[in-house]
Amino acid sequence: NFNYYNGLNNALDLKNGSPITQMKAYIYNFGVEKTFNDGMGSIGIKLPLDNLTANSFGNVLSTPTTTALDNLTIFAKYILAQNQQTGSLVTACFAITPQTATSRLAGAPYLLPLNSTYIQPCLAYIYNYNRWYLQGFTGFVFPTFQNEMSMIYNDVGIGYFLVRIAVVSCAICS
Repeated sequence: NFNYYNGLNNALDLKNGSPITQMKAYIYNFGVEKTFNDGMGSIGIKLPLDNLTANSFGNVLSTPTTTALDNLTIFAKYILAQNQQTGSLVTACFAITPQTATSRLAGAPYLLPLNSTYIQPCLAYIYNYNRWYLQGFTGFVFPTFQNEMSMIYNDVGIGYFLVRIAVVSCAICS
């Protein structure tokens, strides 16, 4: 998996008068996930490799491009309820991200250090009704250090399938 962030913290840096501008983060996620209990659950790990570039307004600070491994995340997911006919389901998940990396994003010396152990429970669902569906995700992040804030993520979406393609298996075709 790969994530790219351009203009990272631009508004915040401008508001606070920071000399850092035009931060770009390139995050490469490496991981593995294994299912169990006939696919009802899974466990896995994820290890990001972060690369950060930035400029300094008026060259006040040295902002070299830096690269470093980020914290390892260990996660588990399990389907709590499932309707095989409609494809609707509810799943719970839990992740823990211990301090396994440098305290700064990509090891950048010009960023403030923040590195806590993070505990992340979550709940996700999808409800299918004919061609309509409702899907959502709610997650929490609880850091172990008091100077970092807890967060909640909530996402809900509704959609309609314009076209659905049926997959038919044929025992005598192969």
